[in-house]
Amino acid sequence: MALTGQSTDKALLDAEHELWRTSFSYIKSMAIKSALDLCLADAIHHHGGSATLSQIVARVTLHPSKIQCLRRLMRVLTLSSVFTIQPDGGGGEPLYALTPLSRLLVGSQNSASIMAFVLNPVLVTPFLGIGEWFQHALPDPSFFEHTHGKALWEMAGHDAALDAVVNSAMGPWSLTAASLWTSLSGRPATFSVG
Repeated sequence: MALTGQSTDKALLDAEHELWRTSFSYIKSMAIKSALDLCLADAIHHHGGSATLSQIVARVTLHPSKIQCLRRLMRVLTLSSVFTIQPDGGGGEPLYALTPLSRLLVGSQNSASIMAFVLNPVLVTPFLGIGEWFQHALPDPSFFEHTHGKALWEMAGHDAALDAVVNSAMGPWSLTAASLWTSLSGRPATFSVG
């Protein structure tokens, strides 16, 4: 059935909306990475599960000139359901609260290690070149190896910071990481964690 008139306009508008929404969906991932880097969930948890921006700022490492930027980041994180916001937490400041999602980012036994791995630029960058990778004949290296010129494990062996991120993610999340490795490399994961 062909679309005509207003239904065509509506369908195109809906399609354009979906295209923009999908294209900018990486912002949510990068906002979560920033929340991890700044330990925002830990700062809110320290105050009993809800905190004002001033209380959060007092607990995180943040240059004073970036407080307004943190307010914007918190807005993205609340719109993404990472945190909730209540209009007045006292003194006219909004109160940010943990959600089930952000509770996973609190403390040392949490999902932060696997998120730090998944959102690491070394792991994210290959996804920007998938289109180019598809233009090469098989057998071809994985798109990770195509981007970096070596396997993840080889890179981690030469980069102490990356090695720490990989090892931290492997312990509690070895099955998830093995699945991710298999999908990135096209080869089964055969490693031991310990």
